[in-house]
Amino acid sequence: MTFPRMGDGRGDRLRLAGLALLLAASVALYVGLALLLGSPPPGRDGMVGFSLPSAAIFRAFTGLPSVGLSPTGWSVAVALDLALLWALLGGGIAIQRAITDRAARKRARRVVLAGAMVMLALGVVAVPPLFSSDLYRQAIFGRMVCHGVNPYAVTAAASGDPLLAFTNQTAGTTIYGPAYTLLSALTVALFPASPLGVALGWKTVSALAAFGCVLLAAPVARALSDAGGESRADEARLWLAWNPLLILETAGTAHIESVMMLPALAGLLLLQRGQARRAVALLAVATLTKWVAGALLVLALIREVRRAPPASRLRRAVVLAGVVALVMGVLYLPFARGLSSGGGIHAMVMRGAGGVGAAVYPGPPQWARMAAFAVVLALVTPFATAGRGPRLVAAAAGLVLLFVLVIVPWVFPWYLLAPIVLAVVLPAGRPGVWLRFTSLGLAAGLMLYYAKLLPLR
Repeated sequence: MTFPRMGDGRGDRLRLAGLALLLAASVALYVGLALLLGSPPPGRDGMVGFSLPSAAIFRAFTGLPSVGLSPTGWSVAVALDLALLWALLGGGIAIQRAITDRAARKRARRVVLAGAMVMLALGVVAVPPLFSSDLYRQAIFGRMVCHGVNPYAVTAAASGDPLLAFTNQTAGTTIYGPAYTLLSALTVALFPASPLGVALGWKTVSALAAFGCVLLAAPVARALSDAGGESRADEARLWLAWNPLLILETAGTAHIESVMMLPALAGLLLLQRGQARRAVALLAVATLTKWVAGALLVLALIREVRRAPPASRLRRAVVLAGVVALVMGVLYLPFARGLSSGGGIHAMVMRGAGGVGAAVYPGPPQWARMAAFAVVLALVTPFATAGRGPRLVAAAAGLVLLFVLVIVPWVFPWYLLAPIVLAVVLPAGRPGVWLRFTSLGLAAGLMLYYAKLLPLR
């Protein structure tokens, strides 16, 4: 898509108007999606397992009318809505690239950020978390912490929590890190205990983290770029700000990925600014939110040690390892007695889906997949840690993409948020283009599975 460069002043005004028009259309599509997700066809479920009770809860809360579509009509409408949202994001990128005037680019940034705030707020308040019931399970673990029960030693099912009726996969302990578990306890304390209050609380936390990622994307992209840093920063911001996956999987379904990637981006920014200890501490927090960020932490640690003068490498390694150990110790201290249990992340690493009581699909055992990934990580590390920041981030994005597609027992759309966030901040070279194309394309394609309905079991 190209736009004529009529006299720059008038042309940029038209482009700004076009950007605002795309924003208005996107907001309308999210309203339409809220209507659709509030009224799934009776007797039908989604391929990934919908949170069907959430539809009625949010329809009653928002006062939005019921939409009585047939299963086929509902599927077509959801798929079309999602496809149009991705198309509008692409149109916004094309328009923003064509804006040349500095003042116009500044106004465009305001439109982009305002759009992100509006769409995230709309997602929190109006879009039911139909696509996933995970937030209710995490709320159960947060409540357990508040009641002095260790979620690393006791399963969700054993809690007897009323929210068990709203979630699934309750046969295991929590599989997330202590940073997220402690945040879950804080969220429980801040929001009402009702199913609606829990949903709004988790969606708010996830949406705020997503907006933080939007704000950090630009400075990180600028720090990683040699030339054209400002335009690259603007593009990175928009790739996240109006990204349907980011908005729906955070403000809509309250998944953990934005909470993980916020400290990861902050750590990358500090890493580029030469503040290695603070950077490593933040990357450790990201890893102790969800383990997917661990590859980035390992690469950053090794790179910082390799960059030190030979005589001080051992000291640098000890200091940085000490920072990680301190963060781990502080965050895990409240749960230390449960870490020797056979559940949680230990079971996931060794048994995959079976570790949380879910169906196990044919293929190599989980421990073998993890061992293969460790080999790949070891092979990539010398290349990834020998160069500058963009090489490190590109390698981490590729490794995370490989991990979520091949190693994780399931391939859900929200898993792609982590590689997308890393890919969009990369410079405009071939690795960045390839990683953006792959991760964003896969995300858009996987989201269409939300429109696929199955008979309710």
